[in-house]
Amino acid sequence: DQESGRGLFLVECLASRWGWEPRNPVGKTVWAEVAAPVRPGGP
Repeated sequence: DQESGRGLFLVECLASRWGWEPRNPVGKTVWAEVAAPVRPGGP
């Protein structure tokens, strides 16, 4: 079993929208929107 490389897979599974952009000189910035459940009688 691999111990790395699952991050974007998990983001894709949990987020309603997501994306990424490269960072210089190395790496990337990832953003995600996760829908919050609606609670009856609450905000």
